[in-house]
Order: sequence, then structure tokens, then C-alpha cells
Amino acid sequence: MGNEKIIAQLDRPSLLHLSSFLSLTIAADDDSFWEIADLEMFWVLDLDAINCCEKLTQCQRLKFLQQIINTLAKEEEEAAAISKQLQLPLG
Repeated sequence: MGNEKIIAQLDRPSLLHLSSFLSLTIAADDDSFWEIADLEMFWVLDLDAINCCEKLTQCQRLKFLQQIINTLAKEEEEAAAISKQLQLPLG
């Protein structure tokens, strides 16, 4: 499963969990990957997403993390823009 497909399938809380997961796996050595995945806070993550992350190099994990952060930022910007539009007076 590709990064874009994973991002598209996950909701905001899951993307935040995945970004935390990626951050920890980037900081740790490769031998710790499944120990990190077994942490209770990551039980909410889809196994396909975890398996996809396992296959990535450190550089690819960083790029995937960047994609997730960019997606979350874009969604926040869009939500803020809609909120501002709703506050504008009619007419």
C-alpha cells in the first residue's frame, strides 16, 4: 500500500498517531521497530500502515512523516478558511 493511499484512508487522529509512530521509529534503531509498534498507544493503527512503515528506509520514513504533516497542515488551513467564510456577514 502506498503512502498516499494510507494517508487518504486515515482520519486525523490516526494520522497523528502514525506521525508519532514514525517519529519514534526514526529516532530508534531498526531492531526496536516492533517493540514500538507494540506500544498500547499504537494499537489503533492499521496493520497495513505499520507493515508499510517497516519496509521504508530512514529517509523514506522522514519523507512519509513530512507528507503526513503537510496533509494535516493543509486540512487545518482549509478548515480555518471555511470557518472564516462562515463568519462573514451575508449580503
